Amino acid sequence: MNLFRRSIPLTIRLAFLLAVLIVPAACNTPTGVPNAPELPTVEIALPDATSLPSLPMVYYYFASIPGNTFPAGSVEILPDQLILSPNLIQVTRTSDVATNVEVLLQAMIDDPRNPWTGVNLTITNVTYEGQQVTVELSGEIHAAGDVVLIAARYQFLMTIFTESSVETAVILVNGENIDTLGASRSDSVEVNHVYTRSEVETFMAQNALNP
Repeated sequence: MNLFRRSIPLTIRLAFLLAVLIVPAACNTPTGVPNAPELPTVEIALPDATSLPSLPMVYYYFASIPGNTFPAGSVEILPDQLILSPNLIQVTRTSDVATNVEVLLQAMIDDPRNPWTGVNLTITNVTYEGQQVTVELSGEIHAAGDVVLIAARYQFLMTIFTESSVETAVILVNGENIDTLGASRSDSVEVNHVYTRSEVETFMAQNALNP
């Protein structure tokens, strides 16, 4: 054996050893069979936006609860007499803001607890563009006093701004801005007034019944 090792060059011996190690390993692997099984593909299903729970649909109504226990978020227009409180309705919110606003306002108008009366009061058009809602109404709104009409004005506005994507609002009644509702001639009336979310939310915070 010693003579065999000395007579064969080192490079030939290395080549022989490599052939002995590699060839059997290659022969033991069946043709067409991968060396390792493929791992199964794992797909993670993300929740669809349409399947997520939607925000509740809420309008404001004139609350009259014994013991003066009013819901959270109530706003006092006239102490112990005119209180606006949020009211949840069982209607599915849509992706159309104008439709949502119209549904909420119609439910608000039809609420029998309103201290004001709508005479042929109809929502003729609601549009939403650039985060602004424009509501057009026809008919009349009557009440026993101006303070009730002013409360009705804020009832409309607070209901509209329950839609979180609305930043500004214009409400027209027979072509006139709702800013004139309940205003006397001595008041500064802005016929073209555009109400902002900040303006309405500031009013609500200042008059919150249970902040």
